[in-house]
Amino acid sequence: MKNKNLENEEKMINLFISGLTDDKKTALKKNKAFFDKIRLTMRAFNNERRCKIVHLLKECPKTITELSSEFNIDYKAVWKHVMILEKAGIVALEKDENKKGRPVKVYHVNFYKAHKEKEQQENQTSKL
Repeated sequence: MKNKNLENEEKMINLFISGLTDDKKTALKKNKAFFDKIRLTMRAFNNERRCKIVHLLKECPKTITELSSEFNIDYKAVWKHVMILEKAGIVALEKDENKKGRPVKVYHVNFYKAHKEKEQQENQTSKL
């Protein structure tokens, strides 16, 4: 299974690169950090479960425990998927408190927080 995923990842990267002009290909090769970011992002989305995790986190932030109950798989498996998404910069960690006031780690899609802040500002503006 892993070899097939790596093959798919390489095909996706090659397809991406083949669509670039020669000068952009050269620039991409010179900018290893950017290329690595592309590779991490493609690896993150090269898994159906990770895509579903992003979809769930797009709706609202969740803990690893909440995500694991959505998929009916163990905590550690979901945690590994979330760590890959976090490393790629797709999801981010936010510390919050649960109903009892205890600290808890909540994950969200990286644009979620900015979107919510913008939504709150629009609501405040519309009230004026």
